Amino acid sequence: MTHNTENELADIAAEHNPAANRLLSLWAERVEAWRPTLGYPSRSAGLSTGGGSGDDAFEHLCEQADGFAARTVEGIVDNMPLPLRSVLMHVYLRSVFRYARVHDPAVVLREALDHFWGVAQSKGLS
Repeated sequence: MTHNTENELADIAAEHNPAANRLLSLWAERVEAWRPTLGYPSRSAGLSTGGGSGDDAFEHLCEQADGFAARTVEGIVDNMPLPLRSVLMHVYLRSVFRYARVHDPAVVLREALDHFWGVAQSKGLS
């Protein structure tokens, strides 16, 4: 069994299937955004008035599309076999699973990316 660092596994994921890596990274950003944090954020919230037309209309559409993709990815990952799901959660969410250590994580990661990508394409993600 080889011991890959998290950075090495992230590089393997990006090289093995860039499109799957992009979707899984989007999913991870969404999951991380909902984790509670302690203290104050580095920026404060503000309020702007003046209507909802113009500059932010395209961003609103992108936000909806990204949300749909992230929810679809979540469903795919949740329904994957445990070893494949574990390695994806380890690489993208920095979760720790003992099960993932039984096998070579790089080999399991490639298998997980292939499995994920096949299901993602069948669901219309690309």
